[in-house]
Amino acid sequence: VFKQWEAKFRAVVGAAGSDRRDVLLDIARFYFNVGTNNAANSNSRVHAFEQSLAYFRRIQAMQSEQTRPDDLRNIALPLKYLAGLTTIAPEKRRRYAEEAVAIDRERVKMEPSSSISRMDLAFSLGALGDQFAIAKNGEKAIVLYRESAAIRRDTASIDPNNSLALRSQFYPVLAWAYWAEKGESWTELQAAIEAFDRAARVAKPPATADQSGQMSYYRGVLASARGDASAACEHSRISDQQLPAKSPFRTGVAR
Repeated sequence: VFKQWEAKFRAVVGAAGSDRRDVLLDIARFYFNVGTNNAANSNSRVHAFEQSLAYFRRIQAMQSEQTRPDDLRNIALPLKYLAGLTTIAPEKRRRYAEEAVAIDRERVKMEPSSSISRMDLAFSLGALGDQFAIAKNGEKAIVLYRESAAIRRDTASIDPNNSLALRSQFYPVLAWAYWAEKGESWTELQAAIEAFDRAARVAKPPATADQSGQMSYYRGVLASARGDASAACEHSRISDQQLPAKSPFRTGVAR
């Protein structure tokens, strides 16, 4: 059914002129919407986002004037979605995420006051961090999560009504803490804990019990690494109270 629908759509918009920017944009948006609304079929999503990306690239290649930030954003968005699709080979997903980061960095240079560009870069950095995390390269993942967290924090500080910045504070910080603990990088773990505390002061909605519990666990790990058994026990007790019964972060539960 989808293939028939796709063919009819392409025929209708194609009749209007395949070299027209508005026609190409309609086709690109069509595929992008199919990808974002077709969660049940991974192969269809890959096809849709790849088609969307191809058409957005064609539009960008047609530009005879200065590069438009919106055109760059249109390319970066399907790249981020493709980076998150597990049916794609890991190396290819990492390349998608790397390109998204490069594009969003360019956009931030073009419009440094744009909170949209900054937040897009924050999410691209998180997506690339996820790819290094999948490859178990914690050191590179930490660098990316740390920068992503800083951008979200700074955006929330500059724009206190930015709901996207306010509600997305915790993910990169928790991922940062996870890999810092795994690598026994206590300086990084301390920095992640401090970043979590700063985020907690501004985040809306506030941290969930599970998020707070995970960070209590990390506080206990750090205290233990520093030889403070009393503080380690106290943080572990608090984390066990905050976390659900089956959480891998509860004290004594194998990770």
